[in-house]
Amino acid sequence: MISTLTIIGVTVIFIAILSLYIRVSRKFVTLKITHWLLLVYTGVLVVSMIASPFVIDVKGKQILQISEDESEKVKQDFYAKISKGKIDEISNRGLLKHSSFEFHQPSLKINFTGIETPLIYIEKTKTADQRIEAYAFVTGLFINGVDFTEKIQPPRFTVSDIDGSITIHNEEHQTINVSLLKNEFTITQFLGGAKMFSLIKHDAPVIYLKVPKDLEITSETGIEPIVVE
Repeated sequence: MISTLTIIGVTVIFIAILSLYIRVSRKFVTLKITHWLLLVYTGVLVVSMIASPFVIDVKGKQILQISEDESEKVKQDFYAKISKGKIDEISNRGLLKHSSFEFHQPSLKINFTGIETPLIYIEKTKTADQRIEAYAFVTGLFINGVDFTEKIQPPRFTVSDIDGSITIHNEEHQTINVSLLKNEFTITQFLGGAKMFSLIKHDAPVIYLKVPKDLEITSETGIEPIVVE
């Protein structure tokens, strides 16, 4: 609401100045069409530069940025909690997916698909309730300090009670629209630098599995689950 009023106010001021300039100009000189175009273009630049701090995304949320130190603190806090099994204390922002499965086999083999090998934590519950709780967390996706975590596509879980396995399906590639981080031509024509993707911070999703206490765990080569005590 504030940004809209600001833009309207700036536009009204510019129109008033333009009208005054036209009245004065009529008394002294006849303006060429190129002068008119230059004047209008300059006005557009002024309005655009003043309005740019108030740009919002398609969901109506104002774009907020955090520093590299802040994003690093978020990451450290996340690993400190998940390594101790305190997943209830992790922010909902970091939870990508939660699935629950019935499982009746004495052992569980962990498989995965995708390019990156997932980091997996295993918590053995105090009961033998024949259920597996699978969680996918992420420390965040920050591009030049802008938080794009909610844009991350979560992995999929499939559990087979026949061969006693769980497969984690990670997306090999994902396209995220980051056009809001590009400087427009009205800015780059003077300052240069069409893109602003100099700093991308992102880790692969972290998997957390709650399994029955007596379940034996095996895994593919390359996967080394961490048991939470």
